[in-house]
Amino acid sequence: MVRLEKVTPENWRLGLKVSELQKRYVSDNANILARAWAYRDENSEAFVIYDDKEPIGMAMYYDIDEMGAYDF
Repeated sequence: MVRLEKVTPENWRLGLKVSELQKRYVSDNANILARAWAYRDENSEAFVIYDDKEPIGMAMYYDIDEMGAYDF
């Protein structure tokens, strides 16, 4: 089962890497964490994506108040 878990000091250094074929489509972990910090005033959250117990990626979102939406 795929699940999201908030990034914490214990789980942010998982050694996940983006494959060369995916680099033009997704951000690497450092970029996701930097953006989550940059958008902290917009209620950003960063997550580790797990497939059961195996970490398979990271994601983040933040609020866009002026649009009544969020960016994932």
